[in-house]
Amino acid sequence: MSTIPHAWTLTDVVALSRIGRMDAHDRIALISTHPGFPDALEAIGALELDTRAEAERICNDAVLHNMRVITWFDSDYPDELRAVPAPPLLLYVRGTLPSPRTSIAVVGTRSCTAVYGKPVTDQLVRDWVEAGCSIVSGLASGVDTLAHQACLRGGGITAAVIASGAGRISPKAALQLADQILDQSGCVVSEHPWHVAALPPYFPARNRIIVGMSAAVVVVESKERGGALITASIARAAQRPLWAVPGPITSTRSIGTNRLLADGHALPCLDASDVLATLPIQQNRAADRPLPNELTPFLEDAHRTLTTDEISVAWNCSVSDVGSRMLLFELDGFVEQVPGSQYRLL
Repeated sequence: MSTIPHAWTLTDVVALSRIGRMDAHDRIALISTHPGFPDALEAIGALELDTRAEAERICNDAVLHNMRVITWFDSDYPDELRAVPAPPLLLYVRGTLPSPRTSIAVVGTRSCTAVYGKPVTDQLVRDWVEAGCSIVSGLASGVDTLAHQACLRGGGITAAVIASGAGRISPKAALQLADQILDQSGCVVSEHPWHVAALPPYFPARNRIIVGMSAAVVVVESKERGGALITASIARAAQRPLWAVPGPITSTRSIGTNRLLADGHALPCLDASDVLATLPIQQNRAADRPLPNELTPFLEDAHRTLTTDEISVAWNCSVSDVGSRMLLFELDGFVEQVPGSQYRLL
């Protein structure tokens, strides 16, 4: 629902976004403190010229391509995105935004390694998707593309945050991947209108949206410098949990991640469960997921609560085996541990 203040319309907000070199904070302040678009123009000494006509074309393009234009003032603008430095005034969205509370940003170098970066990304994303998480990344080559693809293979929801308008996605492989993301109920997000081509400054700027759409940020591989480290810096500024996958000290693609860990800027991501333990996703078992056969003994108990000893008897295994196996079911959101060395179904 739109809550743009005063007499402002969506077209007015889009028109203001196309004027001058102000940042989003200044534009938001103008809209909040001036009753209409003409008053805001007068306050900054700007002329309307053809700006409103351009804004109307942008809004018409959005309708034509089934794209929503979400303003900073709208209720469906992610609250988590408001918390990052300089949040965008507008989001142009094709598809459905996933909940940031259960979304994980996966970023890394464009030239990731086939022997380490690819299998690590595949494994982590597969496990996160199985746990019910969505994946957010930047549709770039390398780790970004691998993360999106692994999410799609697992039947998950992924959001691609791009540096151009949705009508100017390139190369062709990225456009095809964007279409697959939309076909599988994901979304493509940009702060730029449909027709805008990507410029060099737009790439680091889009990283703040990646952070703002996620509950945690994971850097898989990164060189000594690169966009993934910019994303990591934004995550730290926004106080968003930041994780890094440690890599071989002989690999140039692990210099960035290892430095994040050595400097104490990121937590080590050694397994998917490290990140899952910090998210609310594992607290809720999806109603449509069948209960694993190993957990059927819980259904025989009136209170659905069993001790470790009772489970070891039912499974004919040691108590230590119960602990390790139940941890996996905890991470999958089927059970939780309660005081007294007991477990219960969620």
